[in-house]
Amino acid sequence: EYVKQVASNIRNKFINGIVDNLVSFNKNFSSNGGEVFWCVDYNDFLLKLDKILQKDKVKKVNIFSSYFTNELGINKFFENDDYTVDSQTDDCVIFHPKFGIVSTGSLVLNFNSAYDMELVLNSKTKIFVLPITDFLFKAEESEIFSHLDSIYRSEVDFPYLTSIYTPSPIDSNEKTYLFLVDNGRSDVLENKDIRQALTCINCGACKKVCPVYNIIGDEPYDNVFTGPIANVILPFIENTESYKHLCFSCVSCGNCSAVCP
Repeated sequence: EYVKQVASNIRNKFINGIVDNLVSFNKNFSSNGGEVFWCVDYNDFLLKLDKILQKDKVKKVNIFSSYFTNELGINKFFENDDYTVDSQTDDCVIFHPKFGIVSTGSLVLNFNSAYDMELVLNSKTKIFVLPITDFLFKAEESEIFSHLDSIYRSEVDFPYLTSIYTPSPIDSNEKTYLFLVDNGRSDVLENKDIRQALTCINCGACKKVCPVYNIIGDEPYDNVFTGPIANVILPFIENTESYKHLCFSCVSCGNCSAVCP
């Protein structure tokens, strides 16, 4: 319970000061030699991504899929003749970090294998994609969230490999881009009643204890967001009309609130 409270305090502190915190991160990341792109939604992101790839004359990309790359439609975007998706190339990688670190302008990267780690860290062009909400203040705080992940998340193999990556302004042969994507999250931020939902670390704990989700599963949501957290944020991130039926997916048992780290 103590670890959960510490984690909650960290995430709430970031969300409550999100604008200033993101500005500080942007300054630190840029001074390290990285380049930050701010994106309103996935269409804005894909447009800017395409421009970067064309500018750097990238033809082969290696996509490390995650819930966020799925949210942004990255795999579908590359289903065209302009680019080749190659899981072995280190020319250009697209990767979703676990967190950004405000104080140092670094990124917390989790890998399933040493081979994946080598591909990403040695790649010539690194493209990172991150929601505007997924940040910590200090690198050592990532240990707390790794611990919580190891308890609650079931679809990840543990122990995974973690690296704290900081761009280097010295290495002129390496290009590092970071796309910070809103995609409706600021709408949730503006609503004080549900703002806390943005502290979600995508551990899946709420799904395990939700009686409704354990019957209906992912399919009725038709979205990368599923389970109790989807009931809260989808009407805001997407639109109320399309997802107003999700209010019937909750029986107000309180299990999700009790287990949430």
